[in-house]
Amino acid sequence: MLASTVTLLVENDMHPVIQQIFLLAADKISNEVDQFFANPEFFPAYVDHAIPLSPIAKRFYDEGPPAFRNSLPLWLVNYVDRLWFLIVGTIAVIYPLLKLFPSYRHMRSALLISEAYSEIKKIEQHARQAQSDEELRALIDELTALDTESSGSWISSVEINEFYSMKGALNLVRAQITEQRLAKRLPPEE
Repeated sequence: MLASTVTLLVENDMHPVIQQIFLLAADKISNEVDQFFANPEFFPAYVDHAIPLSPIAKRFYDEGPPAFRNSLPLWLVNYVDRLWFLIVGTIAVIYPLLKLFPSYRHMRSALLISEAYSEIKKIEQHARQAQSDEELRALIDELTALDTESSGSWISSVEINEFYSMKGALNLVRAQITEQRLAKRLPPEE
């Protein structure tokens, strides 16, 4: 066939991968054959504007052939080419969430330690007001429960020093309550 241009027409419902194959074949054929009527690298081109251009062909002409066509299957290349915006959008949402996860774990550890300090302070205030052995024994039991609960909690490596400082404060308050019991000549804790 002798012609200056050839128009490649496809059905509206033709699968995008097949359209991509046609465009890649036209590109390969035009690059391998000596061009008499056109400049090199001119074809394939959208010349006849009377015929509407498919979205696949428009993307091919605007951006060139897909980037990974030699290393991935064509169906996957076409799928990524059509959904790149969705993929980039998903990454843009997931990345900050992943960055928040370590901060969340650190924040959770700091919150647990802060709550434990508040509980220790409350127990210390109640110990100053305690009048009976039962009240002091109940406060020691609360400290023991707090110690057991905090020992079973996950603490981030950044908060380890604070965690052991909190444990030291807990043991200090426990020792003060025990001394208070002994000062009132109450029998020592078992």
